[in-house]
Amino acid sequence: METPLKAKATLEIFAPIELDPRISYFPWEPMSLTKTQVVYTILGHETTASSAFAWTSPNKTVATVAQNGVAKITGNLGETKIIASMIKARHNRGKALIIVLPIVGLEIIREDLVLEVLVGSNLVIPIGMWGEGNKRFSKCDLVDIKTTIADKGVAQLDVNSVSEEEITDKACSYITLKGLNMGFTKLTLSHQYNTVDGKAKKVSDQITIAVLDPLLPVQPTSGKTVLSVGSTVDIVWNGGAQPWISSPENHFHQLETEDTSLIEIEEQKAVNIPKNYYVHSVTCSKLGETKLNLKVMHHGFFFCFIDIFSQKKHS
Repeated sequence: METPLKAKATLEIFAPIELDPRISYFPWEPMSLTKTQVVYTILGHETTASSAFAWTSPNKTVATVAQNGVAKITGNLGETKIIASMIKARHNRGKALIIVLPIVGLEIIREDLVLEVLVGSNLVIPIGMWGEGNKRFSKCDLVDIKTTIADKGVAQLDVNSVSEEEITDKACSYITLKGLNMGFTKLTLSHQYNTVDGKAKKVSDQITIAVLDPLLPVQPTSGKTVLSVGSTVDIVWNGGAQPWISSPENHFHQLETEDTSLIEIEEQKAVNIPKNYYVHSVTCSKLGETKLNLKVMHHGFFFCFIDIFSQKKHS
């Protein structure tokens, strides 16, 4: 052929579509008027306009999805896929899965949880829930969880929210308690609902929390004192961790000093010393400067420092 035939084609290669989160488990909560939402991200396409994708949910009785990638749980049991497809290349699609299950269990997540809080401070209580097959729920913040505080004079619920960084990944919800006064109180979380066949079911968990006064110097109140060589002063602290009701033997305190050659320390254990007061007699041995470090411990550590100075005795 004098004139050869030519053809030209353009090949476009697109990054695969991967949805995040890939699998989400949610509690069945048919009585909730507010429905849980899932905001999907297409990994590798974060800067691509949402109009470049088509979103579908094959089973709209379980969840629907808007064209901005936000899915909404309907409140029915079951599962559905959430599918995102490129408008210009429909064969390039990604899938995620939403599964709605009946609630089987509830727990207060104790891992890394310090059950002590100072008066006036907040304590975040992470909550975990799961369904059949031990499938832990991604979110359960809309579940009606009843909170019972045995002694409302010790702690109360605080409605202030916290940042996600403060909550463990294993939690699907949380509550916040505020310490009011020194003491112990039991916290009970529970949820009751009717199963598909109409039977009443209740799940619950309980812990004991402690509210502490801060560990502070009572004498000297400034946290600093000056001694002449050979003189003695009583150093007094108040507050800190309390002996736990279930294991008082694990409570102890310890006094340390940076330089043991400067001072001599003797703990006072008179019966008239009030509870949560710590009294130590300190005698200055020679000139110098050091610090006393009182540790009152159980689950956590609460420290108090006092500077000790010595000076020559004036004649």
